[in-house]
Amino acid sequence: MKYTRHCILCENQITSLKNGSICSLSNKTPNFNKSCTKINLDEKFENKLQISNLDFHLIHKKKLKNYLCFFITILIGILIIIFNGFLTETIRPLKYYWVYRCIIIGIGILLIINANFSLQRFLNKLRIVKSKKNNIDRVLEVYKISYKAFFYYKESIHGNQEIEVKIEYKNWKKIQTKTSYIIS
Repeated sequence: MKYTRHCILCENQITSLKNGSICSLSNKTPNFNKSCTKINLDEKFENKLQISNLDFHLIHKKKLKNYLCFFITILIGILIIIFNGFLTETIRPLKYYWVYRCIIIGIGILLIINANFSLQRFLNKLRIVKSKKNNIDRVLEVYKISYKAFFYYKESIHGNQEIEVKIEYKNWKKIQTKTSYIIS
């Protein structure tokens, strides 16, 4: 059983390099089957839940933009490669005509490679953020806690965006929490 998913949210967790994760109540490594009867979900849990949902919301919001940039950059790269003959027709009498054609083809290939790497970086970030959120959600399912997250965008000042994260809980000691974050 992976205790870390539970313990990472619990206020009773103590971590050390020597022993790893131990419970402050028993001073031993966690030992339970599906759920811990003494789990203490409080501020640590709130912060991790809010941040994971905010990260997921922000990266999901950028999804369309990243896919559009990918396809447009790929299209431009392919068009540069295909139409490089037309682009270099004006310099045909020059001595190093083929060098210029190769440079233009190289630029098209670099655009395609850059678009691919940018999309892969975005997909890796998305996968990591989604995994963190899903790990928290799986733990909450075990304890039958559900929630809904709402995001309110406040006024943007000098490129810093204030976002208020409101989470409404079901089957937890708090009904809702509200925290503001500033994203630059």
